[in-house]
Amino acid sequence: MKTIFTTLVLLVSFSVYSSTLPIKNTLCSISKTDVTPQPTVNKITGLKIVDCESKKLGKYIFIISELYTKKKVSFFNKNGKKVLTTKTVGAPIYLSKLEKGTYYLKIVEKGKVELTQYIIE
Repeated sequence: MKTIFTTLVLLVSFSVYSSTLPIKNTLCSISKTDVTPQPTVNKITGLKIVDCESKKLGKYIFIISELYTKKKVSFFNKNGKKVLTTKTVGAPIYLSKLEKGTYYLKIVEKGKVELTQYIIE
């Protein structure tokens, strides 16, 4: 009796749901739309860029925040061209391949995006 009731509830729920879907020569079809989540422009809590330099490794930075999660970091030059993209979770980002100058960093962490300027001297 319980399985019959459950089946009946599911059929009624599906018929109500499917009546709201677009129909295309089939029982029901769902129209394709772009549902790709876009990152929202929010401040990343506690975001800090820590500069380091050593004779052996050259100049490098750490990107840290209150959350210890993966961050995608993109470097753009003054012309807006992406010159470096990396992912990090507390690991250093080595800057030896970048020339001296002003860069814009786009840091993405859990859907939050932070844009900041960074100067390599």
